[in-house]
Amino acid sequence: MLTNDESSREEAVSLLKQQLEELQTVASLNHKDAKFKSWRDTTIKVLESYLGPKSRYTTRFSSIAFSGGVSARPWGPRATDYVSQQDVFTFRRGCEMAEVALQAVIRAVEEAELPRAQPESERTGADNDAGTTQNPQAPVAGENHAPESATPNLEQVVDELGSSVKQIAALLDQSEELTRRELKEAQAHIEALTLELQKPGAARDGKLLLEHSQSILDLAAKATDVADSLAPHTPAILGVIDVAKKTLEPK
Repeated sequence: MLTNDESSREEAVSLLKQQLEELQTVASLNHKDAKFKSWRDTTIKVLESYLGPKSRYTTRFSSIAFSGGVSARPWGPRATDYVSQQDVFTFRRGCEMAEVALQAVIRAVEEAELPRAQPESERTGADNDAGTTQNPQAPVAGENHAPESATPNLEQVVDELGSSVKQIAALLDQSEELTRRELKEAQAHIEALTLELQKPGAARDGKLLLEHSQSILDLAAKATDVADSLAPHTPAILGVIDVAKKTLEPK
């Protein structure tokens, strides 16, 4: 639950909705455009300010890819301006994922599901004020009392994923944008992801979780005719990607 007052929550929602609205403009650019880079940086700052840098919503947005990665580039004075077809596709998909992510966090903040990150100045002031008595019943932002402020573990994600996967499968089946081959591919990845998640924790393969989840999102991004209906369910897949990446990080 949010620990800030109503006015602060409204301020956060207003700023996030502004970024969501501006996304409609920057989505027509590319990942190298200065306006897009500024929009992305500002969005991350807003998320970090109100939710904290370790919030799963902040990390989800920050991990969205907007370019196709390393690929063959032409030589010459305009090489730095080169944007490949893979870049174009990944940027479009990234903008669609960003829209879903922002819609999800706006809903969460409006419903007071998340604690607001406490500014450093407030934490320092509270530490130095010996005469201040805190309410022991109120969670202190920034101290990770609420599980929403950190990346969830896989068990939490599995609980959230169940009905979402079924809904995604049903919606993709309704899409007229996917070819028969793409639909079969999506169904195969959904079935494989479901089976992998049903395994005991130690037996789950992080690489497979990441591969199947990313493939589902890639195919879902092509189903533009059911995008609005898919939007509430894709954050669950993003959650699997977040956790899978964590499990693959060197320890």
